[in-house]
Amino acid sequence: MPVPPESVLGYQIEARTPSSCIRDICTHIETGKPAAYLACLNTYSYVTSRKDAEFSASLSAAKWLVPDGAGILLASKLNGGQLGQRLTGDDIFQSLCKAAPENTRVFFLGSSEETLIKIRRRFKADFPELTMAGTLSPPFKPEFSKADNAAMLAAINQAQPDILWVGLTAPKQEKWLHKHISALDIRFAAGIGAVFDFYAGNTPRAPLWMQNSGLEWLYRLAKNPRKLAGRYLTSNPIFLGILAHQYLAAKFKRAPR
Repeated sequence: MPVPPESVLGYQIEARTPSSCIRDICTHIETGKPAAYLACLNTYSYVTSRKDAEFSASLSAAKWLVPDGAGILLASKLNGGQLGQRLTGDDIFQSLCKAAPENTRVFFLGSSEETLIKIRRRFKADFPELTMAGTLSPPFKPEFSKADNAAMLAAINQAQPDILWVGLTAPKQEKWLHKHISALDIRFAAGIGAVFDFYAGNTPRAPLWMQNSGLEWLYRLAKNPRKLAGRYLTSNPIFLGILAHQYLAAKFKRAPR
């Protein structure tokens, strides 16, 4: 019996086990259902979505919204929920590539051509049973023009991939997918941001013990403080403040008068 999503902080989060979620995505790909995408919810994306309505709509529209962050698990626990395991973009990428049907066609959109060369080389060695349909490094700019988007859509659709991995960083990648999913001739897409650099070997992922203890953000911050300090040192305190406010409000509401 399918496990329904869990409502956390106003979003419907996948409450299935990682393996069950991957099986559902594989079934979606195999049955040829219309294009749908996955997004990851973490502390940074939640705080950002509170002041970005388009991003919030993009997260809500994802067919699969997974708990990518210890903060989301904590929010679930404080609300009496059952989310007990993170499901990161890297987990989705690795697990789906291993579980996808033979000859599944895969496309990578994002990052630099140098990084994509590394990804193509490693992907062909790691997953020879899958087909590298193509890669594309889009222009590095805050906003894509209509011509940029048209060229990106044409390149992807011409390659006829089943799976589209998007690495444009949040919230850009989720908003791009939300806006263009109906124009993409694919089965499944996911915004996985930093995974492109992880997989290419540009950036190491945190040790397993840090991932499991909710400290992966600290490892990433230590490795790239210039890029990530503003993200984590701003969003984490805001997020904890929101959780504290909601928890205390609920507690006082339940208290006998």
